[in-house]
Amino acid sequence: MEAAATTNAGATTQDARQAAGGVETAVGRVRRMTVATVGVLFRADASKPLNARDSASLIPAAERAIRAAAAQGLELFLITHVDSDAAQESAQKSLKSSGISGTAIPPHRCLFCDTDVGRTALVRQLEPDVHVDAGLASVTELARFLPRVAHVVSTGSTSSTVGKNVTSCAGLAELLLTS
Repeated sequence: MEAAATTNAGATTQDARQAAGGVETAVGRVRRMTVATVGVLFRADASKPLNARDSASLIPAAERAIRAAAAQGLELFLITHVDSDAAQESAQKSLKSSGISGTAIPPHRCLFCDTDVGRTALVRQLEPDVHVDAGLASVTELARFLPRVAHVVSTGSTSSTVGKNVTSCAGLAELLLTS
């Protein structure tokens, strides 16, 4: 963040972060990324919040991609849409036992919300270089405000074109592990 302080007064926060380095991804160089975890990191239906009955099981390829990106210095924020305290506890337990929360990503960067509006507000406040989401409604909404959005689409489904700043990918691993 020190690089942000040395830039000229007219530079935006986004410009300062990009100038400070980052991690090369399929959508370009990225310093800060937000990930909506339901359907991207957790094996679940992205159109609904994670619930206590869901097993909160992680997608192995996405888990590896998160670890690799965090090790390279990517500032990651995980945002999980849950429907209850029990679902949040289940998700936290999965993230902690896998070593994602606490090892790869500081626990304070694993965020939870109970509405789509809450998720959108969190993402906008964090001002990421790119946001990754499996929900088309969220992708469409956030594309208006963010420089880049990655839409994770399930195999066999088609992604509608939302905007010039939206990239479709099959998963987090495809987006992050580009080398």
